[in-house]
Order: sequence, then C-alpha cells, then structure tokens
Amino acid sequence: IPLKVDLGTYEALLECYEEGKREDCVVALTLEVEAERPMTVYSGHLRLAEPPEPLKKLVRIDVKPVADLIPIVKLARGQRIVLEAYAKMGVGREHAKWQPVSVAAYKYYPRIHVLREECGEECRECAEACPRGVLKWEDGRLKVVDELNCTMCRACEEACPDIVRIGWDDTKFIFKVEGLGMIPVAKVIEVALRRLVGRLDRLVSVVGEALEVGETGARVEGGGG
Repeated sequence: IPLKVDLGTYEALLECYEEGKREDCVVALTLEVEAERPMTVYSGHLRLAEPPEPLKKLVRIDVKPVADLIPIVKLARGQRIVLEAYAKMGVGREHAKWQPVSVAAYKYYPRIHVLREECGEECRECAEACPRGVLKWEDGRLKVVDELNCTMCRACEEACPDIVRIGWDDTKFIFKVEGLGMIPVAKVIEVALRRLVGRLDRLVSVVGEALEVGETGARVEGGGG
C-alpha cells in the first residue's frame, strides 16, 4: 500500500535514514475491524500508531495511505482482523517499492519551422498528418498550436517536406516526472539533486586526497634521488 507523508515527516525520516538509524525510521499503522456483515477492508481503515520517541521529538508525524479505497482483505460476517503494519524509510536503489515516481525521463525540446504559412489546401495534409494535434490548418494558413506536444515523429514533415521542418532547441530539454502521490514531485527533484551534489562533493574530496598522496609520493621519490 503506497503511503504519503507531509514534508515535515519526510524530512525527519530522511534525516533519520541518512544518519544510519534505520531502526528508528519506522512508523507503525494499525488496523482492527470486525465484520457485522460481509465487507471489504480498505486502506482507509488503517490508523497511525504512536510513533517512536526519536521521531516524536523531531516533528509531528503524519503518514497515511495515498488513497482510502485500496482493498486489503474481504471478511465474512463475524470474521475479525487485527494487524500492525510498518512503514520503513528507504530509497529506490534498495528496492523498487521505495521509488516515489513512476516516470523520470527527458526529451528534446521541439522546434517546428513552418516554411510557408499560406499554402492553401496542401497545408491541410500537414495538419492532418500530425497524430498529436500540434498543427492546425485554418483559413488557408498552417499554424503551430501546441509545439511542446510534438514527439518529433516527423509525420508532418514527410507529408509536406516543402512546408514543414522539424528540429530541436539544443539549449533546452523537457524533463518529465510523474509522481505516485507519496511526496510532491518538486520535493522528489530537490532531494535527488541534493543527493547528487553530495556524491559529487565526495568525489571531489576523494580525488583531492588521491592527488595529495600522489604529490607527496613524488616529492619523497624525488628527494631520495
């Protein structure tokens, strides 16, 4: 069951995780339901349990399912379920269940060049050839109405090679991220960039230490000669 957290809770859990205190980066949710008639138990029946002391001292903990109608189990009349579930902090490289996004990809920033706007009926073929509705033929003119929706398939260019040219802007690109509702996409990107900068800082440090060792070794060898 995917869970969502507020930003304060996420920062507290992330800090706990990065400090290596993984046993403290756990939040429990409880569920207790008894069926008076046949029923389905949903994620909305889960309740947040008392958080561990290390987390309580940091921030007000708020963890809940991303949706209330995710089925968990069906109960017959008279059946009862009691459980305790544990939400653990983790990262996507350890397991896909901790990935906060379903898509993270980039593509070229398209540029559509209309060589002849006023081209009569032949422009209609250009507009109709586009599967994404990027081009529109109106009043004898060909117009670009949604350039960023272009996938650069070049169907319009193939239909009208003398009227349309497809290219791209090599100073830009389109970065697309689709979240799963756990944390805001902007926060996902911020944390990813922060971790990337941290890795680069460590790389600079390691390379610097290696260069210092190399220079020291060279001086010792030179002095001994």
